[in-house]
Amino acid sequence: MIPPAIQEKIRAEFAQATAVRAQGNEGKARVCARRAAGWAITAAVPNAPKAAFSALGFAAQAATIPAEIQTAAKQLTLRITPDHQLPTDADPLQCAERVINYCLTRPVD
Repeated sequence: MIPPAIQEKIRAEFAQATAVRAQGNEGKARVCARRAAGWAITAAVPNAPKAAFSALGFAAQAATIPAEIQTAAKQLTLRITPDHQLPTDADPLQCAERVINYCLTRPVD
């Protein structure tokens, strides 16, 4: 189980992602969403790297992670194109929310 203080940190970062998206700053929303999801992985998945972005890459390839969570984590690690677009139509906040919910309900190993 993720400690309550870490859960609050994750929720606050995700709330920040939602708030900056509402202000029209999609880039910062994506950064905040990735950070929240990465922190969740770091806290919930054994042997995950401590850096948020590295944790997403780890989760995208970990055999112990369900396929839909691997896909969401992979979507969050995609780089934007030279014209500042994502190479997919996946919503980064929805992907992050999927990862976070999985981590918050993941049984302890």
